Amino acid sequence: MEKYYAKKRSAKTIESRVEQKRPWIELDMRDIVADLGDRKPFDDFHHDIRDEARRAYLQIGPYRPADHKFQKTEKDGKGQTRGFVGSWFDQFDWLEYSVAKDVAYCFYFYLFKPQQAGFHSNDTFTKVGFRNWKNANDSFKEHAQSIDGFHSNARKRALDFKNQRQSVEHVCQ
Repeated sequence: MEKYYAKKRSAKTIESRVEQKRPWIELDMRDIVADLGDRKPFDDFHHDIRDEARRAYLQIGPYRPADHKFQKTEKDGKGQTRGFVGSWFDQFDWLEYSVAKDVAYCFYFYLFKPQQAGFHSNDTFTKVGFRNWKNANDSFKEHAQSIDGFHSNARKRALDFKNQRQSVEHVCQ
């Protein structure tokens, strides 16, 4: 009779097999760094903890160093200096600034970079950073209002993700 039926496994045996197959991966909070210039690329987070990392960053919000004296650089050789302007934070809620690299980034693109076909793999607002201060205001507006809608989609995904738990709680009440 034993050759027709498999022996019943104990719960202990099943637990040990599950542990062997898939190690537990936890978010290391030391990887959650405010300044995007010092952050690891979001794709470097293990896929099992990306949502947890997104939650952590959404709780913190975009990095906007308070009382920072933004670096000014001379670009044209005529003595005219340019640099990041702190009031841009008031105009663009998605904007964050890296003190480490003196560049600007899109907070929503860092968390939800478009993966759609046709998206020109432009890392300006995610990895490289934006530094064309002379045209920054216009470029920031263009980024936020882009015809392809990538910024709007990333922003919507971030807000939906942030409100996900609240929506579930509301539906359950």
